[in-house]
Amino acid sequence: MLVFPPVTFPWIDADAPDNFVAMARVTSPELVEIASRIHWEFHDLVVAYEMLRQTLVERDRSIQERVDDCQKRDDTVAGEISDLMASRFRETVLAEDTMMAQISRTSSRSIVVNSWILVESTMGEAYSAFLRALSGTTPSSTNFRWDQFLDQFGRIGIQFTGFPAYDDANLCRLVNNAIKHAGKVSETMSQSGQFSGLKGQELRKIDILPQPLVTGAHSFCMDLLERVQAKVHAP
Repeated sequence: MLVFPPVTFPWIDADAPDNFVAMARVTSPELVEIASRIHWEFHDLVVAYEMLRQTLVERDRSIQERVDDCQKRDDTVAGEISDLMASRFRETVLAEDTMMAQISRTSSRSIVVNSWILVESTMGEAYSAFLRALSGTTPSSTNFRWDQFLDQFGRIGIQFTGFPAYDDANLCRLVNNAIKHAGKVSETMSQSGQFSGLKGQELRKIDILPQPLVTGAHSFCMDLLERVQAKVHAP
């Protein structure tokens, strides 16, 4: 059975924990601009993903109808020619299923990678906004590594591990890294519910469920902007 996991907009994800941040409540013009841009970037990711998913769902339904029709004919038509045609048809269906499964898995990996790109963008822009508000300076570069972001924000009293969406966002980061580098489920990833027991398996052969990762990434971004807002206006 083919799996085409749906993704809804993360700010209306009914399965998200109640303490996840759906939309950032910020007043700083610069932070409002960042929050708005990130919101619509996630919106576009989900729309593009769902458009492709619906195409795959419709194609799968069409193939199933052809399979059902072929089975009906097999019940009434006999002979070697009929058997040969049925065999070739089954091969065609198998090839179609394989192709659609790979397209679905590719789109799942893509939305995870692009979600993490938005997290990195948010972290860089939010940190720059904080420095400008604090001292009027801008860092020479906002292209930091994860450990650098942890250190930079930790210095101003923002601890990522305290975010409600940290676990899901961090898993999004780990999956992103695995997709770009090793291509396999890491030890740390296998400790999560979604990848439990899958250590060492190739991600290309796994049906990733992107919804919690996308929702976690979005909530992390919105939460970070709110916390930077609080630091900017702190006494």
